[in-house]
Amino acid sequence: MAICEMEGCNNESCIRGYCKKHYQYQKRHGNIIPYKGDYGTHGGHGTPEYVCWSNMKSRCDNPKNKMYPNYGGAGISYCERWKKFENFMEDMGEKPSKNNLLERIDPDKDYCPENCRWVIFHVQANNKRKHQILEYNGLKMTEKEWITFLHEETEKLRNGQ
Repeated sequence: MAICEMEGCNNESCIRGYCKKHYQYQKRHGNIIPYKGDYGTHGGHGTPEYVCWSNMKSRCDNPKNKMYPNYGGAGISYCERWKKFENFMEDMGEKPSKNNLLERIDPDKDYCPENCRWVIFHVQANNKRKHQILEYNGLKMTEKEWITFLHEETEKLRNGQ
């Protein structure tokens, strides 16, 4: 009986060297070989942090990932140290809450300890490359924030405030 090629998996191999579970994963997400060695050795598999780390790697490495054109395809990668989940956890720590996302502080730079932090969704949503910060008279806001601000100011004028 052949065993699945995925490190840490002892299931019977049935399709191209993988068990059904890992073959289906490969079919959906692309080649899983680069992650061999990181899978199941750290005890964090299945945690929110592991899912976040794995998704980060997939966005940067996997051309089959629908987000790849905006990440790996646009030149965004991650530091050598973060190839290992243990190092990612050591640098980032646990997510403060289930609502936190991994954010690159400078969206034009790679994932690395000095450019990443845990943030809630609306903070991260304003920090995309397409969200330019616009400045007028010393006020700096995203386009969406300017629209909200100007709408509120217009309403104040209409109401005589």
